[in-house]
Amino acid sequence: MLDAIEKLHDRGYIHRDIKPSNFVMGKGSSRNQVFMVDFGLAKLHLEANGKPIDQRVTADFRGTITYASLNAHNKIDLARRDDLWSFYFVVLDFLNEQLPWRNCKDNRADEVRDVKTKCFEDPEHNLWKTTTARLQEVKNIFYCLKKLQYVDRPDYEYIRQQLFSLLHNEEIKAGVIHQTISPSVFSIRI
Repeated sequence: MLDAIEKLHDRGYIHRDIKPSNFVMGKGSSRNQVFMVDFGLAKLHLEANGKPIDQRVTADFRGTITYASLNAHNKIDLARRDDLWSFYFVVLDFLNEQLPWRNCKDNRADEVRDVKTKCFEDPEHNLWKTTTARLQEVKNIFYCLKKLQYVDRPDYEYIRQQLFSLLHNEEIKAGVIHQTISPSVFSIRI
């Protein structure tokens, strides 16, 4: 999934709706490939020279409330970092972390924004509560993403290394956190 996001970004676009249902597995000879789908909210982010298009002062909410970045909730123009925040929430979900904003009544955007804000202010106590509480890699990715500005190109390789490290985590291997997917079976095509 991360490879697909990086390739999309390298082509100058941001997806703006990263969530599990926007990734599918191929069939037949493509059965070991992950495909990114649904580009209905995608937007050109980079100019021909590779520089980000100027940031707008405000932007409408884009994405899916559960996986949207805090910037989307705050109506801040989205960038590559925001696709990765959405991806981060997907990873937490895959690791069976209980995303605190899932408990919001009626999944209202303003309530979800307030819970996400609280989580960002003190992730140790408000975000990493169950399965991810002892996973340093999850924390490393969070702090890597938190440093990113609108114009920044994320460090995909660092994030990838943290994810591979998670696959070798002793708690995951012991089945404390269920992980059944091996990274070696995937190749990415966009």
